[in-house]
Amino acid sequence: MFSAPRFVVVDDNALHMHAIGDAIQGLGSACARVLYSAEQDPDPILFLGVRGLFMDLQLQDRAMTSDFNRHYAEIARILSHVISEQGGPYVLVVWTDNPQHVDDLQPYLSELFDAKPYLRPVAILPLSKTDYIDTDSGEAAGASLREEILSILRRDGGVSALVQWETEVLEGAARVTADLQKLARGWTDEKSVATLLRRLADEAVGAGNVEEDHRSAIHLALTPLLQDHLQAPLPTSDGAFPWADIFAEVPDVLPALIKTQVAALNASLHWIQKTNEYGVLPTAWGAVSKLEDAFDWTEFGLDDEADYFANVVQKNVKGCPDRQAVAFQVLQIRIGAACDYAQKASGPIPVALVGVLKARDEPRPRELNPRSTSWLSPVLNISKEQPVQFFIDPRFVRVRGSSAVASFEVLGRLREQLLLELVATVSQHGSRPGIVRFVEK
Repeated sequence: MFSAPRFVVVDDNALHMHAIGDAIQGLGSACARVLYSAEQDPDPILFLGVRGLFMDLQLQDRAMTSDFNRHYAEIARILSHVISEQGGPYVLVVWTDNPQHVDDLQPYLSELFDAKPYLRPVAILPLSKTDYIDTDSGEAAGASLREEILSILRRDGGVSALVQWETEVLEGAARVTADLQKLARGWTDEKSVATLLRRLADEAVGAGNVEEDHRSAIHLALTPLLQDHLQAPLPTSDGAFPWADIFAEVPDVLPALIKTQVAALNASLHWIQKTNEYGVLPTAWGAVSKLEDAFDWTEFGLDDEADYFANVVQKNVKGCPDRQAVAFQVLQIRIGAACDYAQKASGPIPVALVGVLKARDEPRPRELNPRSTSWLSPVLNISKEQPVQFFIDPRFVRVRGSSAVASFEVLGRLREQLLLELVATVSQHGSRPGIVRFVEK
């Protein structure tokens, strides 16, 4: 219910800390203020969504010294403690009366965090205390601190655009909440908002599926409403954000993507990995699971996995060598009609075999033979081991009861866009028209 602040200031001087915090709040954003203590580390919860981190260069003491490495080390130690791998990019603004020493901090952190790049700030920018405040009183002095902060945060077009996008998502979500409140006002039900959410969730995923995952059902119901508001945002104090300028430093001809980058991008769009934080039910639409231990290949007229590879995969996929060379394995995916899943229709559940092939070493992905009616996915990174492609022959589909499917060991799920393409391929295979014809030669 409570969201992490996107701006955090860490300083050992309360007056200086509040000077930054007040300036950021004057720009219309909340700012967490952390008074540095050598005895107690800051709470990492405050930094989960940080985009602009303002930190004093000399946190430990103010002794005059030519060796700033101990100050760099303390900053690095704090960053290691508070920055999360799931937190996203952030800009580190070093708030100091010695801005000339900030240049050495960038290579220091880059080398130290080489194995954990998510800890590195996308930019390190100096902000001189003496230019903006009276260091004794903390009062504003000289140039506008608010304007300088705004200028700093806009120096990296990509990061500033992400921060602005997050802002507009928050504003859009607030508008959705207001819309739902208006809809519920005319209802006599004492719990009118909850009733409205339940009705929306029922329509989004089906009444039977709401009980399986209440959170996902509500998100699926409200996301289209949020999308509408994002397409027509309200005028805000930052309505003049320079969206057209964010790609100014990006070349017109983009550099070619390497295979691992392609696999990661495709997976971000089309694959949901099951984790401790994100559960996937084996009965969910698009769920990909392992084969049962006692899998019966004779159901498909085959002897084993090797028979499937030799007589199905190799005949459909171009240039497919032996099984060991492509690290071949077989999984299964829950398919079927979207309406059957949403309505939790009773009866058999269709499940298709999935051949998993290691992606080619060459830049081009694997391709199907010209006359093949099978389906081949884009290159996906579904694990940390290697990029792969999914192969599915529409003939290799079986049906199982919901209790049997529920016992499968699930690995993840294909998202709807790619899943719909797959389901359409399987559905169209059995309805292909064919006629007997004679052709003059």
